[in-house]
Order: sequence, then structure tokens, then C-alpha cells
Amino acid sequence: MTQLDAPDAAPIVGGGLDVAGWCLVAFAFLLPVAVWTTGYSAFLVPKTAVGLVALGPGLVMLGRLVVRGDRTARWAVAFLAAATLATLLADEPLMAAVGTYNWFNGLWFVALCVGVWALGRAARGRARRIETALLLGAGVNALWAWAASTGKIDYVLFGLFQGRPLGLMPNPVYLGALCVAGLWLAMGRERAAKPWSPWLLTVVLLIGAVELSGTRTAGAAALVAVVWCAVRYLRRSEPTRAAVLVAAVLLGFFLAQLPAKVDDTGTSRLSGDSSRGLSGRLSTWGDALDAVTDRPLFGFGPGRTMVAVSGRTPLAVAQTEGPQNYFTDAHNVFVEVLTTTGVIGFAAFLGWLVGAFRRSRGPLLGFVVLGGSVLLLEPTGPAFAPLLAFALGVAACDAVPAVDLGARGSPWVQFLSVGLAVLGAIAGFGLMLGDAQYLDAQREQSAAPLDVVDTVWPPWPKSPRFRAILDHNQADATHDSHGGVLALREARRALDRDRADPLSWEIVGQLEERWGSPARARRAHVETLRRLPWSP
Repeated sequence: MTQLDAPDAAPIVGGGLDVAGWCLVAFAFLLPVAVWTTGYSAFLVPKTAVGLVALGPGLVMLGRLVVRGDRTARWAVAFLAAATLATLLADEPLMAAVGTYNWFNGLWFVALCVGVWALGRAARGRARRIETALLLGAGVNALWAWAASTGKIDYVLFGLFQGRPLGLMPNPVYLGALCVAGLWLAMGRERAAKPWSPWLLTVVLLIGAVELSGTRTAGAAALVAVVWCAVRYLRRSEPTRAAVLVAAVLLGFFLAQLPAKVDDTGTSRLSGDSSRGLSGRLSTWGDALDAVTDRPLFGFGPGRTMVAVSGRTPLAVAQTEGPQNYFTDAHNVFVEVLTTTGVIGFAAFLGWLVGAFRRSRGPLLGFVVLGGSVLLLEPTGPAFAPLLAFALGVAACDAVPAVDLGARGSPWVQFLSVGLAVLGAIAGFGLMLGDAQYLDAQREQSAAPLDVVDTVWPPWPKSPRFRAILDHNQADATHDSHGGVLALREARRALDRDRADPLSWEIVGQLEERWGSPARARRAHVETLRRLPWSP
């Protein structure tokens, strides 16, 4: 039996309802499926809210692992400490702490990843249940992707993004990553079952969703996984099962070519100009690595990749990606960590990863490897990366000394974990409330809902920037110079919240041209071009 196929090493002992264990199962299922229809960010904000609930208990468990002398947990704390110092030294510490809106990739995201890894590390005897929850989450996303691709459903959650289904994820690449990781779990269940098991239908479903997502990295990872499993069948002298598995994969692949709504599958993207996206990534990696020499020790702060690379975009990338586009993530997890936390944070990150992988085993290790391979070319974020960190912790939970997760723990630890989870739920509710009000402001073209947004959101520039646009439009229609002054005031307020954001500089320059000083407009345009050198 190989390391990737090892079963759970220890069952749960004792009676009673395993509340803590079922909470972990719920996290594994809810993170990939949480969505809503009444918010501006229908797919990402609910997942971020789920992450906020898990954040506090995860950090408590991380502390318990450190107290017990877990060496890998100490590396995780060192990484979190380096990220915290990088946040304090960032150009905008508050933005580095929370991350940009619709990315949420700040310090809290780093803390979430190491925290849920610690929760997974303490899930001894619960790995099978968690694996089932992850597989169920991948299956729901795959079914949703098939429905969005084949059905004529006029519903916001069934829309396509650039001709590709999202499933229940904020980006098709995360759909592909989740489904290829789930594919490994499904093939593992199929190997353990009798020939012609119903798990073959799950393989068809998931491989088709990978193809529909158009994620080339996930497609390549799926091919490697299928070949691996087929070769293992052949080595076990089971050529029929190998042939049946390959037939199921081919069936899912060819069925994914049929939906007329999808015009950008993985195959079409491979046969097209695949170098375009890769060239942009290679250029961004080079720019990020160049920028590291400016701030080598602690980097630019979590979520602040745009500060490092936005002013370094070469003309060729601007021509292929668009002159107004800039990367807020390095699209490679290692380059991202190095750029945002420096060489000290990067060293601690590697130490944590090596320790986490060293004792990992079972199907969840394959889940992490296949899903994580997509993050070598795609952005990280709270929609999928915490799921990988959690699964990585669970993959080692039966190979390390157990840390009690449930009722046998000390009362103050339980009280602290529950209290922090409640605070996280309140923060998540505020985030979702602000997201809903921002959508109302967009729909109604009204500034009134933005009052609630400013109350419950962190000070992101998005709200005052939109308010400035509304004030300008009204002032321009009525030739009201006082309204123009109000628009300028809101634009400057957005700029004060994040002076590295090129969009805020651009709006300030445009409004200064119309309502303010030409000299100040020129200075704002110069600042815009520092960050977007090819902006029109």
C-alpha cells in the first residue's frame, strides 16, 4: 500500500456526539459551496465569512500545537510572525492586514491558512468523514458547472465567466482545481470498491467539469492522475479496470465538448494561444523578483503584490493583458509569498510546508498535490487555498501525537475557541451586509446604501470611489460645481485609504481636470502612470 492510499490510522474513541469533528466536516463542505444571490460578490464573500468563523479556533489550535512542542506548528507560527511584521512595515498596514476587496488576501488570509492547517492536524480519526465532505463539495461544484453549461437557466449563479462555468467558485480556475483534487478522491474510492462501481460516474462528472472549467493546469494534473491510477491497475494485473477507468475519463472529456454555451474549454485553450497568459505570468514573476531586491527581508506586505509589480509592466504584457490591467497576485504561490513576506517569511513558509508534507499520507495528500499544482500558475485566495491547507493538516492527523479537539480539552480553550468563532461570525455578517448594500448602491446608482458599507466594512477605497463617481455624474448633469467639489472630496478620501491603488489616482486626476486644478490633475495623472505606465 502506498503512502497516498493509506487508510485512517485511528478511529475516534468514546461515545457521544463529536461536535468539534462535525464542525470540521462542515467547514470542508461549506467553503467550496457557500454562495449567495443578494451580494455584489456572490461567490467569494460568503466563503470569506466561513473562513472568518474558522480563523479564531484555528489560531487557538495552532497555539496548542506549539505548546505541545510540534515543530511544524512552530514553523507555521514563524511564518505568521514574519507576515505580521511585513504587514506592519507595509505602505498601507491596514490594507495589508485585510487585503484588497474581492481578493481578501491580506494577513488574515495567512492566519486562516495556518489556523485551519492546525485544525486539520488535530482531526485524528476524522479523516474519512472530512474526505467525504471534500468530495461532496467537489461533486456539487461539478454538477453546478454542468448545469450552467448545458441548461438555459436565467439565474445569476448559473452565469458563465468568459465563456466558462464557475461552479460555485469565484473563478473557473478554482473550479478546475477543486474538481481535479476531488477526482483523485473519487478514483481512490473507485479503487477500493468492486469493479464497475458507481464511483466511475463521479469520475465522469469531475473530469468533465475540469474540461468545462478551461483550466489548463488542472487538465494536465488530471491527465497525470489518471495515468498514475491506470498504471497501478496494470501493475496489479487488472487491465480491465484500467481500461474502464480510461473509458470513463474519455467519456467525461467528450461529453464536455457538447455544451454549446461553453466556448472556451480546456482543449480549446490549449489549442489556442496558450503563451499569452503564460507570458504575462512570467513577466509578473520577473517583476516581482526584481522588486524583492528593494525590500528583501519582509517584502511588501501580504496582499500588496500590486505595489511591487504595477509600475513595472512591460509594453508586451500591456498589449496582451490590457493597458488598464494589473496583477494583484503573483499567480504563483511561492513568488507571492516571497514578494509579500520577503526572504524571512519565505524561509519560514518553506519550513512549514516541508514539515507539513513530511508526515502526510492517504488520499488527502493526493488532493493537496493535485489541487496545489494549479496554484503554481493561478492566484491564491480564501476560496480554495485554505481548503488545501486544511486537507494537508488532516493528511497528517493520524501520523502525529493527537491533540484533543473536542469536549476533553480544557474549559478556557473551549471558551476562547467558541468566543473567537462568534466574533468571526459577526465580522462575516458585517462583510456580507456591506456587500449586499454595495450591490444595492450599484443597482440603484444611489449613494444612500454606501453609508452602511462605510460602517461595517474595513476602509477599502471602493466605497468612496464609487460615491465620487455618483457625485460627479450628478454634478455634471446639473452643472453644479459644489457637487463636483463633493466628488473630489470623496475621490481623495478613497486615495487616502490606499495611495498605491492606481484606479483612485486615475479618478482623482479626471475629477481634478473637471472640477479642480489642472496642476493637481497633472500630478495625479503622473502618479497614475507610475503605477499603470501604459494607461490611456
